[in-house]
Amino acid sequence: MVEVERKMDILELTIKYVFYLCNSKKYNTQMLALREMFNTNSIEELKVIIDVDVNEFILKNKLIITKDFVLKSDSFTPRNMLLISPLYYLYYSKLVFEIAYGYRNAINEVDFSNENMDIFYSGNLVFTNRKQLIKENSTFNKSYNKFRYKRQQYLEKYVLKIDLKDFFNTIDVEILLKKLRGHSNRNNLVDTLEIFLDYCQIRSLPQFHNSIASSLLSQIYLREFDEKCNEYLKSYNINLIRFVDDMYLVKLNGEFRENEKNEILDTLATFLWRDNLILNMQKTCLLTPEDNERDHLIEEISIDDIQLYRNETKIKNKAKSVIDSNDFLDFILTLQSISISKGIDFQEYTRLINEKIAINNEDSTKVLNLIIYRGYWKRLGKKSLKSIIRNWKFIFFNPAQFTVLFIMINNYLYGKNSRKMRRLINFLYKKEIMKYRESLVSVICILQNQNNVQELIDKMSYINADYVLFMNTYI
Repeated sequence: MVEVERKMDILELTIKYVFYLCNSKKYNTQMLALREMFNTNSIEELKVIIDVDVNEFILKNKLIITKDFVLKSDSFTPRNMLLISPLYYLYYSKLVFEIAYGYRNAINEVDFSNENMDIFYSGNLVFTNRKQLIKENSTFNKSYNKFRYKRQQYLEKYVLKIDLKDFFNTIDVEILLKKLRGHSNRNNLVDTLEIFLDYCQIRSLPQFHNSIASSLLSQIYLREFDEKCNEYLKSYNINLIRFVDDMYLVKLNGEFRENEKNEILDTLATFLWRDNLILNMQKTCLLTPEDNERDHLIEEISIDDIQLYRNETKIKNKAKSVIDSNDFLDFILTLQSISISKGIDFQEYTRLINEKIAINNEDSTKVLNLIIYRGYWKRLGKKSLKSIIRNWKFIFFNPAQFTVLFIMINNYLYGKNSRKMRRLINFLYKKEIMKYRESLVSVICILQNQNNVQELIDKMSYINADYVLFMNTYI
């Protein structure tokens, strides 16, 4: 009887977590599909659908899994982000929650921390029926804020900042399943997960949008590393603070000696190598207390997957100055000229953004986010804004940010369904073969402006037919 109650509790908990998650993200293809699932199915109906054997679930429910159009922060490299049929997203979450139940602590929370290591993941799984607690823990915000609060306690310390290279893609599913079987006395759940992932043809830990399930599995994968790390770092009087794969090693007394730092990195690299993981040396650095405080100063909050930066005066001042000095307008118009004379030249883009927008060749994304999402662009005046709309081809240098900027300015000046907006859509529609960046611009136009642009969706079939099928089926 207790087992049946536990099973039903996890079913309902999973559905509530996913419900609150998808309603917190407005402009996201996966979340839109999930919201449509909730619009057409009651909670009781969803319980019936996912409370079945994995083979029966697969037999009864259609699977569409495809790459999404998402770029990394360099505006050039595609992320390996996946879209999956909403019922499969829900079923996967349920499977992982059932496995994670075995990792809960005395207060029914899945927490991987120990005496010397404070570990946070995207979201926070608590086995509870309290609505507000589920809602707060369904997204990454609360756990990220706890991570930041913990970091804040050590701002006066020397810190070794560490990042893992291509973290999710290097987590091999076979190794993950082996680890899960070694931890659990309920291998039937792991067998079920294996069947599910094999049917979906997933070979590395899947990057589904905002998935607490994948984030949980990533931390379970790191348990052996954490055990070795905990014992090793004790001897150096070092604490570890981690958010998913971003790690901060805090030297509790004094500073890191150069040979000590190199010895620690070499040892951690060895621990990671055993699990098929790699240190990202490009993002690994030693922070003095002054560096540590600067690194922490930026307060990040998430609004529809956009990172905003509220408390960094340096970035605010830069955002305002590039607007007020007309550097931003000059930057946009120069990009337009480059697109006409050379095409989308990323070396030129990098040079120009470092010259006009960045602070010491850094933080350009943060400056642009403030300009766009805090509405600093309105300081330009209507004449300059109209010039930006006229010279719209700059958007292809950085589709994720610049398409949103174009749409915001267009809606502000002319309204959603303006001739200016239609001109962009017609340009995309007339492309005989739509390439990746044009597809990304099309996706943002569809999600942000909500125009009747079925023809754009159909145009993307050449580059990603499964994406078109996903959109037409679920959205």
